[in-house]
Amino acid sequence: MRAAGGSRPAPTSGMKLCIFVGLNVGGYVGWVLGEHLGLMTAFLGSGLGSCLGVYAGWKMARVYLG
Repeated sequence: MRAAGGSRPAPTSGMKLCIFVGLNVGGYVGWVLGEHLGLMTAFLGSGLGSCLGVYAGWKMARVYLG
């Protein structure tokens, strides 16, 4: 399946699921790691964890879903 007007394939629903799971797990882990230092640290840790989770989910989907 090709994206409209582009040369890259459109993301599959499996890739979207991996990114979604990575987003949520990364955000949760970041929150838990930062919450003992305060609310703002937990918020920033959650944001950073979400970013890392999106990347990890995308990378995992590229490797395992082809």
